[in-house]
Amino acid sequence: MQLRRLVPTLLDHERMEVPWEIGTETRLYTERLIQEAIRASCEQDTLSVLKVWLESEQTEMRDAQAGLCGSPILEMVVFWLTKPSLVEKLFKVFVPRYRFYSRPYTSIFRIQGPNYPSPHPNRTHAILELHGNPWPPVLGHLRACRGPGGAEPFKNHYLINVLVASARNSARLLQQSSTPSSPDVVKSSV
Repeated sequence: MQLRRLVPTLLDHERMEVPWEIGTETRLYTERLIQEAIRASCEQDTLSVLKVWLESEQTEMRDAQAGLCGSPILEMVVFWLTKPSLVEKLFKVFVPRYRFYSRPYTSIFRIQGPNYPSPHPNRTHAILELHGNPWPPVLGHLRACRGPGGAEPFKNHYLINVLVASARNSARLLQQSSTPSSPDVVKSSV
């Protein structure tokens, strides 16, 4: 029952935070649902049946039509996605977006659990997201900047780093001026 709430939530918001175990299971069901919708969208009659289904006015009539229309994918989509707007979004937004993908449609990232007390203190959480979502990336610019500049290309211009570099240079100059410049010079104590 929980998966029937989480799969539509993921397709609606395109990103969610859940416990790790639940996130991995939700990811599998969401991937399969999108995959079957893409496979069914190649058949022309599925889109026409979807159009008729969306134009029907009553919810009970829609569910009955999904079972009687002979399209198993529409019946499965109606089972998983409880809102008609999500069924429409699946076929009109996600199917065109992921039609030519050769990789998974979702990403899952392991994150630290919440700080508040919980009955499962060691439980890890996950961020589950669909690719191409409108939200900022989870890892920020760390993935994009793995080149020669590193993860933070302007790191040497941060105030703390400028101050530390200046202190190092001053210490190095002070150390060089206090030590003898040539090894031949020997202090004489006569």
